[in-house]
Amino acid sequence: MPSQSDAILELIAVVGELSAAALRRLHFKESYRYKLVTGLKQKKLIKLHSKDSIRGYRMTAGAKEMLLNQNPERFDFFLAPNADTNKRHSEATRRLRLHRNAEAIITLLHTGVIYPGGQTRALMLGVDMTMALTLLNSTGGYKRQFFRLDGSFERLYFAPNTPEGEMQVKMMCSSEIREALRQLLLSDLQPSQQGLRVEHDALRDNGTPVLLAYEFDLERLRRFRDSLQMFGGRSLVICFDFQQAVLEKYLAGWRNARR
Repeated sequence: MPSQSDAILELIAVVGELSAAALRRLHFKESYRYKLVTGLKQKKLIKLHSKDSIRGYRMTAGAKEMLLNQNPERFDFFLAPNADTNKRHSEATRRLRLHRNAEAIITLLHTGVIYPGGQTRALMLGVDMTMALTLLNSTGGYKRQFFRLDGSFERLYFAPNTPEGEMQVKMMCSSEIREALRQLLLSDLQPSQQGLRVEHDALRDNGTPVLLAYEFDLERLRRFRDSLQMFGGRSLVICFDFQQAVLEKYLAGWRNARR
């Protein structure tokens, strides 16, 4: 098993450049993280690159040679001369793209994501929940050549690259936790009703449809809003606290939330 220092070095190799913000998200105490980074610098394996107010850690040539010698099958792809993760990017936009990739990989590492067979599913990761609102409202732009919700995926989830997002994805990846939470939330509600024109998971005693939105399935949320706009009526949406503000804006006027 690699040491913690090796794990940081290997992560930088995979992503190309690791932002200081991404490094802080690793599950180390601050003092220990500082010790690890200092040690890698002293060994001349990484260096801090700062330009245009963007700070990121890069590998040295010596570190790349070391990893290629230790495990060429694993690192050949990332450290090949023409690999995007091995190029010396100077443009701010390209460096920020590498940083976003690093944030996404850290989220996946922390959550232990697996995509089993069956439904066609996808997970989109963003900096924060504001990106989810942009995606939900996107119509594809001119000639619809950009992103839009078009039913290509049966399930299209969104989670932010934050500790809250990690918690969401961990929950989604555990069938036991998912089922326990679902049963808890539905315990005082009535079963769903086939043929009801609004997307829902259950009903309140007065017949109000209830949607479980905490998995943040973009396609399902789109169908839910479309049905509300077409047929009207009141509904109850259950979500996590960090998702509430975006859902309130997207559903335009929705107020009854159980969190």
